Amino acid sequence: MQLRKDMDTAQAVENGLVVDEVNGSASAWAYLAEHGVPTPVILRVLVSQTRRRQSDPIYTPRSN
Repeated sequence: MQLRKDMDTAQAVENGLVVDEVNGSASAWAYLAEHGVPTPVILRVLVSQTRRRQSDPIYTPRSN
């Protein structure tokens, strides 16, 4: 896995994961795309928790 070099993209991904948790994957996808995150990265972080970087927060469903 490559080390992060683009801190703007790294921050967008972290924010996108919060959007995913709060508003769902479609909103997160739109947010990430709007912030210039490449499609392969969007797929990696939204589709598979196991393929996220170690520094990415782990999604935990909210209790209702």
